[in-house]
Amino acid sequence: MSYRSGFLRFSPVPRFTVFVAAPAICLAAALVLFATWSLWATARQVDESIRARQANDVHLALGAVLDDLAQSQAGVAIWDPAYAEVRKPKPDATWLDQNVGTWLNYVFNHDLDIIIDGADGPVYAMRNGQRVSPAIFVSVRPAILPLIQAARGSVRRMPNTHERLPGRTPAQGSTVRTSPAAIHATDLVQVSGHAAAASVMRMIPDSEFAVGPHGRQPMLVSIRFLNGKMMEDLSRIRGIRDPRILLAPAQRMPGCTASPFIRRKARCLVISAGDQTCRGATSSGPWHAAAEGRRRR
Repeated sequence: MSYRSGFLRFSPVPRFTVFVAAPAICLAAALVLFATWSLWATARQVDESIRARQANDVHLALGAVLDDLAQSQAGVAIWDPAYAEVRKPKPDATWLDQNVGTWLNYVFNHDLDIIIDGADGPVYAMRNGQRVSPAIFVSVRPAILPLIQAARGSVRRMPNTHERLPGRTPAQGSTVRTSPAAIHATDLVQVSGHAAAASVMRMIPDSEFAVGPHGRQPMLVSIRFLNGKMMEDLSRIRGIRDPRILLAPAQRMPGCTASPFIRRKARCLVISAGDQTCRGATSSGPWHAAAEGRRRR
């Protein structure tokens, strides 16, 4: 009897190990690894899908704020009585309180409304429902100036999807809600370190019998800071947990899902959820809208 035949006949344990146990263990290990990888891949795909949906939700929410802001302006900016009042050498501030400032604050939640004349001089201002000195315009002018120039047509650029600029057709995919009579520049701005939606609209008469403007039209400047109710809506309606506004660089950041929103300079807008924060140094690039964190279960 050869050694080989003796081994196969009288050593059943090694034979079982070689031909049965070892392949079974290898197969089981492979199945475990495959199942683990499948779970990881599925979880990653679901997480990426949720983050993309959150980013899109934020994008839509910010777009709605900009469109709402411009639409609310049109009710007083394109109106014979308001136009006639602001064209006076000394507009009646009490009349403007009752028919412009209080209306926009109480009904549409504007944080700040300023009326400037044809020479960009402030003639009226209301902040948080209270009339304030028109000199407040000085503090917001650097952030608002590009919008004023675009609405007047002194600087020509392509409109974003929330604007109607003079001599330009609405942008492709425009969501603007104002009538073609409205001329306005509407965008995200940074006012005294705070992110805000801002819109500058020409004030014109709505009657065909009214005398048209001579020279440069007065402008209505409206600002709504991106906090408070908007953050509540993102949490309650969109399901983004503990959202808050941050200013962060425009490049992709770990832990954040960013999507281009409005092309502006210097920084991007980020919605941060939970206790995590998107960090990074200042850099030039477009504004972004981003959502970070998990949806509430």
